[in-house]
Amino acid sequence: MARGAWAPSSRPRQPKLNRYVALKILPEGLARQPAFAERFEREGRMLAKLGHPNIVGVYDFGEAGGFYYLLMEFVDGVNLRQAMHSGRITPLQAFAIVPKICEALQYAHDEGVLHRDIKPENILLDSKGRVKIADFGIAKFAGGPESAGLTGTGRAIGTPHYMAPEQIESPSDVDHRADIYSLGVVFYELLTGELPLGRFAPPSEKSSADSRIDEIVLRALQKDRDRRQQSTGEVRTQVETIARSPFKSAGNSGSWFEFVLVLFSLLIAIGLVYAENARENEYYSHQAMVVQIEAALSHASEEKDTANRQVKEARGDGERSEAGKRSTEADERIQKFKRILAMSRDAATPTVQFGPLWICAVSLFFVLAIVGTIRGWRSLAALRERAPPRQGSFAAMFTAGLCPLFACDALIVVIWAVPAAAVHGRWEDFSVKLALSLAAVTCLVVDVWLVRRTWFWLHKT
Repeated sequence: MARGAWAPSSRPRQPKLNRYVALKILPEGLARQPAFAERFEREGRMLAKLGHPNIVGVYDFGEAGGFYYLLMEFVDGVNLRQAMHSGRITPLQAFAIVPKICEALQYAHDEGVLHRDIKPENILLDSKGRVKIADFGIAKFAGGPESAGLTGTGRAIGTPHYMAPEQIESPSDVDHRADIYSLGVVFYELLTGELPLGRFAPPSEKSSADSRIDEIVLRALQKDRDRRQQSTGEVRTQVETIARSPFKSAGNSGSWFEFVLVLFSLLIAIGLVYAENARENEYYSHQAMVVQIEAALSHASEEKDTANRQVKEARGDGERSEAGKRSTEADERIQKFKRILAMSRDAATPTVQFGPLWICAVSLFFVLAIVGTIRGWRSLAALRERAPPRQGSFAAMFTAGLCPLFACDALIVVIWAVPAAAVHGRWEDFSVKLALSLAAVTCLVVDVWLVRRTWFWLHKT
């Protein structure tokens, strides 16, 4: 099944209890050495003492037929190393795993037991995602003499790259803070997929993790143990505080910036439509006024022509004088209407040319919309990798979905309404109105479906 710190393990089945167990047997050659046998029994006593849901349980241990055995809980799953090889652990998953490791280690430390070999191979994940710490084979009782641990005087015990500096420099003077250092290495590796060797970058620069996690991880990796967290319970509290608080990614400035960006572009589009509509209304209003003035001018011209004919046809001075007066009045009205008509035509002519303005404004709208949408999807992807509550989800979804939904709705309207308008030739036709109504219903259904799918994707762990 696997090889632990001191012996290979197998998976026998207990028929009476109808369960599988993990059986660790000491090699026969080592079993003849009292020191190794005592170390083996010590691991059994320690594990039997540690009754915690996140620590592999011990059912029995002892000696039979010259072989020393340890009968333990069988964890049906994989270790953390195997899980990391199968696919990169997301920050959300890391934030769920680390507090469980901290809880188990804090319990062991409270019982006076140090692990001293925390690494991905010794952290198990069962089929239900529960975390279990295994292999206390090189653990020692806190405060106990090194000889009691049977590790050999002055001998460095642990796994390279995961060992705290004091485990290498002074193995006999190791306390629970060595486990905190090893936990920091595991945490860094979970977030970045790399070990913190040499001059390493903060985890948030190599992943989409919250930038505030840097302080926690880097503090746990301090060479001076007095500068680390002083308990795994403290690490757990810090991690859970970040998981519950608003998301801050070093590679993402947050969802609200994109929200404002896309909202601004939407306001630009609405403003353009309103400005063009107002311009057209003003133009057609002036055109209607021009038509009315032209009609009045035509009527005044007809009156002048009539008055002029009456002047020619008049037989008496009085009648000629009256007709001349009407002709003069009509001519005055004609001149007045001509001046008004000239002013109305000048007013109806746009003083601002909207062509270049439209091109600039539409270009700005599309640039802002595309940039905002891309950044919105980046925000959604980053939010998906953090622990709930995912604050900023609404803004990110609005930003990421507004422009695609508008484009989708526009396409649906074109598919439904344009063919109907082309066939019937008038947008006021009943068939065209029916097509527009069906298009609106289709847009609503599609929009709701897309929003729901995005929401489920965002909250899928």
